[in-house]
Amino acid sequence: MANKNDPAVDCAEDPLTARERAFIEHYLLTANGAKAAEAAGYARKSAKVRARRLLRRPRVVAAIKRAQDARAERVRIDADRVLAELEQLAFSNIAHYVIDPIAGTVRLHSGAPPDAMRAVASIKHRVTPSAKGNVHEIEVRLWEKTSMLRLAGRHVGVAGFVERLELTGKDGNAIALQRQIDQMSDEELKARVAELIAKL
Repeated sequence: MANKNDPAVDCAEDPLTARERAFIEHYLLTANGAKAAEAAGYARKSAKVRARRLLRRPRVVAAIKRAQDARAERVRIDADRVLAELEQLAFSNIAHYVIDPIAGTVRLHSGAPPDAMRAVASIKHRVTPSAKGNVHEIEVRLWEKTSMLRLAGRHVGVAGFVERLELTGKDGNAIALQRQIDQMSDEELKARVAELIAKL
């Protein structure tokens, strides 16, 4: 019996097929359309095409959105929280830390952001014996900033950080080639692929 709290449960006016449900389940786990289509029982050769078709069906898109929203609510992750964490990582500064090589400890400097320790990826403390006593070395590694800045920049739409390529046909509709592919049967697709391969 379907759980009413299941975000992927059918809408009465547009029920999901069993295969669509399987696709949604796997898509939520992998975020990979082709893998999800294959796991849902579609042939490997046509999995990408099937995934594209499924991800354009309003009932499938709506079910995925409901499931993602429910998951975000369960784990209490939203855009603000993600961006706040990215901010900690992207704008970390070694000056925020007081490093004691003898004790092998790292603590926050006065005036550092209270959550600045989250930006520390690792701390290594090495003690090397020598004739004049032990030599202490401490290595503090912060999370890599470039990718964090890139992610944060994309999130807030900073020019130069957003990577977007949109191809549309006449009047903003899908390009004609895409429409042709979507309307082809699996057999027609196979024949067309074989024809293209023969030309190579």
